[in-house]
Amino acid sequence: MRHKNTKIHVATLIFRIALLAYVLLLRFPIIDRFTYGEAFLWLLALNYDFFLWVVWAYLIFEMLFRLFPNKMIAIGARKHFSVSYNAAPEATQNNDLRRDLHKGTALVFFSWLFITIGVLFWLHITGWLTPLTVIILMLGYAVMDIVFILFFCPFKAWFMKNRCCTTCRIYNWDYLMMCAPLLAFPSFYTLSLFLMSLAVFLQWEISAYKNPHFFSHKTNANLRCDTCDDGLCRLRSEA
Repeated sequence: MRHKNTKIHVATLIFRIALLAYVLLLRFPIIDRFTYGEAFLWLLALNYDFFLWVVWAYLIFEMLFRLFPNKMIAIGARKHFSVSYNAAPEATQNNDLRRDLHKGTALVFFSWLFITIGVLFWLHITGWLTPLTVIILMLGYAVMDIVFILFFCPFKAWFMKNRCCTTCRIYNWDYLMMCAPLLAFPSFYTLSLFLMSLAVFLQWEISAYKNPHFFSHKTNANLRCDTCDDGLCRLRSEA
């Protein structure tokens, strides 16, 4: 089905917003200010630990899914697999290809690192740094990740200048960016999420180092507009 991945991303955005909304209600309860239906009262009363393990299972499943090539994943997120590579007839590999591939990535990394450390430091000095607020930060990043894909990506617009998400150099950095703040409170829960996100990141980076031709529309015909079926650019009027 053409543009199926757009629908998957929209559904993912809605689900992640729902998770974030729930954990925000746990942190900032407003049940005394408004009247909810009985069903929603029951939802708010769900065991907090159960909710956390739902989030854990959801993210672990998504990351495991990302580790193996399948067409339910957008081509931009699976282009590092050899099965997703289709050599362009006129393709030639050279140093310019590798240089273009890494354009802006250092700026992306350090801007994310600066923002994340700044937020965690502010939470610490204000006394708000708790496991729950770190979960909120992680889910906030998770929501922004899909917003960047579907609507506007500052990393693309300001730093990397790539054509679209299909050719995005850092597509599979998302889970590491989400889960790294969890290291503020080391535990099996946080370390397992971080290590799984690190596995996704390292698989991606090793492929980028060994196979830069997988990542460019100049050398990989599957990343070109005429073969793309994701349709993610249509929501940003880039098509």
